[in-house]
Amino acid sequence: MCIPALVLILSYFGVIPWTPPKKCRAVFCDPYHWQILVIGIAFLCAGLALIIPADNKGLAKINGLILLCCFVAGVVGSFFFR
Repeated sequence: MCIPALVLILSYFGVIPWTPPKKCRAVFCDPYHWQILVIGIAFLCAGLALIIPADNKGLAKINGLILLCCFVAGVVGSFFFR
């Protein structure tokens, strides 16, 4: 789950090269939208939630808060601010 998240985040920052298609009808035709970044961070936090030890409650709460904020921001931003 962390690998697709890292691909999204790295493509947003331009580390992974991106070739634009000849014709694009999608809402986000390139990876340089902030919604792509926050969904990538949400996926990364979801993957980290699987490997955080159960006895570390503080880290799990911070990770869950970041996951929730990024996921809600990405979904709300995709629906209302495209």
